[in-house]
Amino acid sequence: MKWFPVNPAYRVEAVFTPYTDSKSAKIPDTRNIPAPGFVTFVLDGRTLRSTFSPPPTITGISWYLMFKDATSGKETYGAGRYLHVESPNNGEAVVDFNRAYNPTCAVSPFYSCPIVPKDSVLPVRVEAGEQYSHF
Repeated sequence: MKWFPVNPAYRVEAVFTPYTDSKSAKIPDTRNIPAPGFVTFVLDGRTLRSTFSPPPTITGISWYLMFKDATSGKETYGAGRYLHVESPNNGEAVVDFNRAYNPTCAVSPFYSCPIVPKDSVLPVRVEAGEQYSHF
């Protein structure tokens, strides 16, 4: 595995906003997952937003973001990366992109890869976390 150097600038404070209605994030070609809300954070001088979801198999431990960014398909896996985040506390969460990792489908043809929801495609380069070394 290959990783970007750890950079404190990619560990950001985020504000969690719950959805007022029950929503789910449509993960094309796979399933719908519960989406209790979204996080808003500043990265690379821009205010960004991403759907925040509890992982489908691990409840109460952490939540996660699926995201793509401007490195996807170049330095990082083209289908996106995942990032576990501690459950929000009083509407706040810490998003540490240094911990971003590739999904299992990046290394095995026996797993299908969910497609990152459109609102979780970040229009910036996230030079943090796991890179993709199979280019």
